[in-house]
Amino acid sequence: MRLGILAVVFGGPLTALFVVSMVKRLFPMLRASRSGVVVQGTVLRVKAHHGGANGFRTFSREAHIEFTTADGERMTYVQLLESGVECRTGEAVTVRYSPANPRDSATIKDPYDVTTGLLVTGGLALLFGVVLVFGVLLILGVVHADPASA
Repeated sequence: MRLGILAVVFGGPLTALFVVSMVKRLFPMLRASRSGVVVQGTVLRVKAHHGGANGFRTFSREAHIEFTTADGERMTYVQLLESGVECRTGEAVTVRYSPANPRDSATIKDPYDVTTGLLVTGGLALLFGVVLVFGVLLILGVVHADPASA
């Protein structure tokens, strides 16, 4: 029962927080990648981040990209680079953005990369949802954590 309570108390809010943050980030990019304005941009620099805690090592890269909107406004944004995506300082890239919100919607990715991000977010939300439902079932006594007690 304690396991169920923990799953419900932590699983619900964490799932909601994760899904909301990912959707807020990915939907403007998806909209821009499908029907946004296309302009040329320039990679100003690429930064690598090394880190880790509790025995886990992390590595990520981000590209700082500058572009000029169709209205003539110069903008800079940071794009996280997935593995396999290569960018070099000074390289010209194609930037897609939504005119309603250029800075938050700008992306150099294809629509397929953004769609993949949405699918991964949905899959993780589904996984957290399963944990949450399992927790509720544990609390209600429908399932038992210890098979010997069944």
